[in-house]
Amino acid sequence: MSETVDRRRFLGLAGGAGAGLVVASWSWSGAPAQAATVAHRYEYVFTTGTASVYDMDHGHRLVTTLALGSDVIRIRGACFSPVTGQLYVSYLGPTSDPGTHGYLLRYDLARRARVWRHTFAAGQVDSMDITPDGLRIYLPTGATQTQTTTWRVLRGWTGAQVAEVAVALQPHDTVVSLDGKEAYLGAIGSEYLWVLDTATNRIVRKVGPLGAGGPPGGGGVHPFTINGRHTRTFVSVLDLLGFVVADLVTGKLLFRVDLTKLGFSWPDGPTGEPSHGVSLSPDETELYVIDKPNNMVHVFAVTGVTATPPIAPRLVASIALQGSLTGTQSTGAPKEGWVQHSLDGRFVYVGDAGDVINTSTRTTALVLNKLADTRISLEIDFDASGHPIATSSRTGIGRVA
Repeated sequence: MSETVDRRRFLGLAGGAGAGLVVASWSWSGAPAQAATVAHRYEYVFTTGTASVYDMDHGHRLVTTLALGSDVIRIRGACFSPVTGQLYVSYLGPTSDPGTHGYLLRYDLARRARVWRHTFAAGQVDSMDITPDGLRIYLPTGATQTQTTTWRVLRGWTGAQVAEVAVALQPHDTVVSLDGKEAYLGAIGSEYLWVLDTATNRIVRKVGPLGAGGPPGGGGVHPFTINGRHTRTFVSVLDLLGFVVADLVTGKLLFRVDLTKLGFSWPDGPTGEPSHGVSLSPDETELYVIDKPNNMVHVFAVTGVTATPPIAPRLVASIALQGSLTGTQSTGAPKEGWVQHSLDGRFVYVGDAGDVINTSTRTTALVLNKLADTRISLEIDFDASGHPIATSSRTGIGRVA
């Protein structure tokens, strides 16, 4: 269903620092953002009440800090639409808020202002994603929610709910395909990744089981990513130091990569979340994988996984992090890790540790203190006139169309 929206004017962030930011006005007509040359690349890092904006092309210097609001605490997800210029942040609020409670904030990036905040009194919120046209948001009801199984389907412009999709217990992570035709839904309480048709908002198939070969009770879906043609998925699963690879078309498990069999120890096993995060390079040649027990990120060559027959991922590098994945964030949440590629593939951002990895040298270029206190970050790119033209999701997904 199409949405009727008023034509609006926006101001786009295009460079500078603080009050010296360069801006340009533009209008939105409901059409997808047109291809343009990227002039400015920024990494947005979300911590309590703020989003810190770093210039990726100039040593990741801090450009500005967006004030999201003092109530924006315990952030669970973020997504942006270059088409509409709207940024969305899901969060739980203060610890004094009810356990089944959550919020979704819409923030106008051009005006640097909050537009609305929706409160969800039943079920929490978690890591959502948005369709390429900016019209639909798929918002899970929360990883800690052992009695809820649903994703909310919301209008991007108003936040109004248009559907609710029952999936599995502990709804957690969401990825929408580049063409917007499918959404992938990961619930911690399920050994399957669920595939939703965005045209009908119906589940069309499930992928897995993904815990095959693991310890009893293992295999619940944690962070995951997909390739650009959405034929393969790489999934972090409960109780596995490593990841699994599955075929999104047939729903079959292809490979299970166990890092303990490659010489990496996990003294606290066999239960927990040792590999909380996977990110696929934009050219789909490499996969970066979190290794919390050893405070590392591992790099796998994965070009062969789409071959016929598919070829197993191959470990090509292991990077010791300068930041730490141990301890807790300032909110008290335990550090677990996260990885996100930049859109051009030059950098990998490691949430909870803060490392910014140069992918050409496979070394840490610098550590961002803000990124060491969160797992929520994404990239937004602008053209020379200040128009937003591209964004990553929280997850580094493949971009080979």
